[in-house]
Amino acid sequence: MASTTSQKSKDKKSTGGRTKDKTQAKAAERPADTLESVGKINHKRQKLDAVVAGADAAPEPAGSVATQPVGWGDVAAHLAANRRRLRRVWDWRKPTQAPLMWELPLAVGAEVAPWCKALATVWAEEPASDKAYKRVAKKVDDWVAQLPATLQQLSTEETTQVHGTHQSSGAGRVLGLQAVAVAWLLPALTEPQFQATVERALAALLELCETAVVPGDDPLVSSLWQIELPLTLATWLPGEIFPTSLRGQAIALLQRQLEELTDGNGLPAGRDLPRFVALLAGWTRIYRLERWIGDLMANAPCRDRFRYAFEQSLRLLRSDGTSLLRAGRSSSIHPGMVAAWLRIGDDSEERGIVELACPAVQELVDVPGTRMKESKLSDAADYSEWAKLAILRTRWKRKSDKLAVDFGQRDVRIELENKDSWLLGNIETQITADGQKIELSDSWEEICWQSDEETIYLEIQNDLLDGRGILQRQFSLSRRDRICLLIDAVILNEELPTEPSGGPTTPSTRQRSLTHQWRCPLGPGVRLKSATETRECWLTDGDLQLSVVPWTQPEWRVQYSHSKLTTSEGRLQMEMTLPSHRLCQGLLIDMDNKRSRQPLTWQTLTVGENLSAVPIDQAVAARVQLHREHFLLYRSLTPPSSRSFLGQNVYADFYWGRFQADGTAESIIMIESE
Repeated sequence: MASTTSQKSKDKKSTGGRTKDKTQAKAAERPADTLESVGKINHKRQKLDAVVAGADAAPEPAGSVATQPVGWGDVAAHLAANRRRLRRVWDWRKPTQAPLMWELPLAVGAEVAPWCKALATVWAEEPASDKAYKRVAKKVDDWVAQLPATLQQLSTEETTQVHGTHQSSGAGRVLGLQAVAVAWLLPALTEPQFQATVERALAALLELCETAVVPGDDPLVSSLWQIELPLTLATWLPGEIFPTSLRGQAIALLQRQLEELTDGNGLPAGRDLPRFVALLAGWTRIYRLERWIGDLMANAPCRDRFRYAFEQSLRLLRSDGTSLLRAGRSSSIHPGMVAAWLRIGDDSEERGIVELACPAVQELVDVPGTRMKESKLSDAADYSEWAKLAILRTRWKRKSDKLAVDFGQRDVRIELENKDSWLLGNIETQITADGQKIELSDSWEEICWQSDEETIYLEIQNDLLDGRGILQRQFSLSRRDRICLLIDAVILNEELPTEPSGGPTTPSTRQRSLTHQWRCPLGPGVRLKSATETRECWLTDGDLQLSVVPWTQPEWRVQYSHSKLTTSEGRLQMEMTLPSHRLCQGLLIDMDNKRSRQPLTWQTLTVGENLSAVPIDQAVAARVQLHREHFLLYRSLTPPSSRSFLGQNVYADFYWGRFQADGTAESIIMIESE
């Protein structure tokens, strides 16, 4: 199928501003001693620069003046003079809210929290005692001493796999966060007594930056070790010391991560959703440094892609601030992280989106600037063909209806959410024809995406194995009527399969029969209630409830039905059997809690063509009444032709209409084949 309306534009804004940072310098005494280790660092820098330049680079002319090593006194004086400026990079006063604590699992956060307390000590507005500084220096010395053993242990660990993707190495992530914390501690240790500590730690951090392979080849670990750590050092180390090649490599890797892990609009592939917000946390800390590292502005599209990626993370927020399509316990997006993103972009549309999509906390309210009105914001729904991910979101408001669809694998993963996750998990599909199981292929293809003022619609298709036929799956959310539609249509080839021995199968030797089963997990704490006399059901969490209408089935249980709607092992299950090679079954879910408590009714309709009734394996239609509102639904399983039902004449593959007060029906959406 193909949409009769044009695809939505993918054009994005390209804005950005940088606030000038005014700092006051304070004179400091400059000791004259020169460190041997700093000279080694200079040698390391020259060696790395030569590698980046390539073997064909011209050798340094004989007799040229060698670069003089920078003394520790010069570095200490530089840092002391810029202490106030460095304190403005991050606010370390509240360790539990520190940037290094963004989006961390509890176990990882417990390992990083002591380092955030150390940062709060050394960067306090009132200078800490000498004893407190010595404790911090000893903590750094102990970490450096244990670093070789930690790296050796990480190198021997085996990478685990979860759902076909590499699981993040918790130990590698902890080490990376601790290293970044140490990198922020060193510029505060400017006293001569901490010279040896800074030497050893700086050499260890530079070695870690050069690590070619990170545990599990995990982007989260790579982002910390090879991007954030070297760019943090580049923020405060003089250019004479810090290897410029490391900075260039870090920026190049940052750009490559953004390009490989997100599409042009910043949307990630479904497989990366579990770590997407954690990646954003690191990228946000990195781009916050751009006013200190001008090279981060060298590739504006990648900077914009980061901002779009963060915007996509807001599209993927549930009502409580956690991320869609993530099972288990997860924390709400950190307001400090959102505030940092807003200050990076300094964009009125981004501020307007945050005001609607995020909880109203003081950190976000305090971000200055105008907020764009909701009517002028970009579409709250989005879709990516590359990522195979669709976000059907009716509005930017937190309590809007949302349906997220990840079809990057065989079992499509969905979440239907508003105030609660009503459906959450992988849709299990089983198709049986003439007693033989037909397997789905591993890939789905989008065949229709439409988002307009009325509704959001996605249709995907799976080509069944062995060329047996197709499975078409439809998802739709109505912005105005607050209705969700879930529809599956199975269309097999008319040719009958052959016997396992290779002989033909004829109608006289086998009765054609097609069975389709659709199972989707209910959300946490959600259960299904069923009416006794009708096939009406309700999803409920004990407080709210949503009506579920199996509109392709007759309303009353005394009427025969080829299909049934039940629950099994915490899953909503539809099953249908027809003596045919085509069938369709669908659900209508009323997202309005108040309307779901009112009476409803529906009736399956006879579809007519050329004065004859069309069988249900060729087309299905129904009229649904939700309290005072009336709707028409129609789905064709054959090429479209002129058909009629309930006085309406349509020529389409799919039709969804709404009855008006004068009795006429207006189209909500109509899909026609190309």
